[in-house]
Amino acid sequence: MIRNIDIENFRCFHKTRIEGFSQINLIGGQNNAGKTALLEAILLVNNPNPDSILFLQQKLRGEYGNPEVPERTWSSLFFSFDKQQKANISALAHNQTSYGIKLACQDSIRTPTVTPAISNQDIVKIEDNSTMKDIIESSLIIHQSTQKQIGSSIQIRAIKGEETLFHSATFLPVIHSTFFIPAGFKQTADRLASSYQNLLFKGNEDTVLEALQLIDEKIEKIDIIEKKLHLKRTGEIPMPVGMFGDALNKVIDIIIRIANHPHSILLIDEVENGIHYTHQFELWQRLFQLAKTFDVQIFAVSHSLEMIKAFNAASLEDEFGQNVSYFEMFRSLRSNEIVANSLSKDTLSYAIANNQSFRGE
Repeated sequence: MIRNIDIENFRCFHKTRIEGFSQINLIGGQNNAGKTALLEAILLVNNPNPDSILFLQQKLRGEYGNPEVPERTWSSLFFSFDKQQKANISALAHNQTSYGIKLACQDSIRTPTVTPAISNQDIVKIEDNSTMKDIIESSLIIHQSTQKQIGSSIQIRAIKGEETLFHSATFLPVIHSTFFIPAGFKQTADRLASSYQNLLFKGNEDTVLEALQLIDEKIEKIDIIEKKLHLKRTGEIPMPVGMFGDALNKVIDIIIRIANHPHSILLIDEVENGIHYTHQFELWQRLFQLAKTFDVQIFAVSHSLEMIKAFNAASLEDEFGQNVSYFEMFRSLRSNEIVANSLSKDTLSYAIANNQSFRGE
């Protein structure tokens, strides 16, 4: 599990250190305070591979790259879009093991191969290359280092003039299995069914059903029908999970990921999305229990007052309190750097009770 993280020249971070992470962490703050970028940094430092980069660029940020200008492909990963400056992300685990990555860019230009003149008796054919443009390659170089090894690197190339914009054939070791649930993201019924099937083999299916009943107490059964996940409410026929709204889809996704991947890290962007405030306290109670049972570290972000209140109320219970932290993220007026302050349970409780600032206001 991560205890501290240092982020330099990555996304909106110029130079930021955050210390004191617990097993369950909620990060609050205003829009554009760096909350999602913090989750991205945690994902990359633990799984610095092409699949993580493409997930962040394409699925999370909607940046698919422009084949005509590949040299701009990686700019958004760097502070102020300055890819001339290397980005650094390093983490310290609770066992005092440190590890990190460096991101750098390297652009190159290749001249297309010129077809030689072809002679056929008295006819000479010369290939005209005057209209052919240079091939531009922009490589994102990821260098990983740990206490156990000096380090190794991979390159992800964005290439102009070839079919695929992104390409990499090598991978770096995963430090901790890390999973990212974006805001508003909804798994398809067939993918949820595949994940739920793994729980059936492990005998953990009741974990999901109990969590769903926090949202809708009439749900009595989960089925896989035609390779898709279905839910059955009392007195009704089973229906595809997509018919039940965002809240149930999100809860199913979160619970299945925790139960299927013990000893991992789960990142949840805008955890409040789709969850009615009347169910949020019980949801946090269940997440605290599951995180402890499956040894999963959770990082969730929110700017919802109700969600933060529910989190704080659940954290005040004795069995959860020692493993829970709340962080307030904001940009310092003095230095303009992003700051994340840890608020104790008592401090957060006092701020909530007295209408004081605790969301970066």
